[in-house]
Amino acid sequence: MFAALRFRPDDVPLSVDKYVELFDFEMKRILDIHAPLQSRTRRVGRNDCRWLSDEARKAKRSCRPLERRCRRMKSSTDQLSLNAARSVSSRHLLGGIPPPQK
Repeated sequence: MFAALRFRPDDVPLSVDKYVELFDFEMKRILDIHAPLQSRTRRVGRNDCRWLSDEARKAKRSCRPLERRCRRMKSSTDQLSLNAARSVSSRHLLGGIPPPQK
């Protein structure tokens, strides 16, 4: 269909609409050659935390610096503070389940 629209200088001049069609067709053709359209499936990973409450996000965020400090310092006090922060974080992640009574 569009093969007939290819520019041939000896033909009768094309209307503006035909030139726009020709331009659109040629641009799509060139883009399909040099940058073909590719679709990708976006996977939702483990870092998707839209379902988390604000408290759970804050608790996770407070654990991250403690994890880095514990990895760097290798101190038992840092490990204890990390474990305490993780237990608070896990309680928030599980929906506010109260801590076990001792």
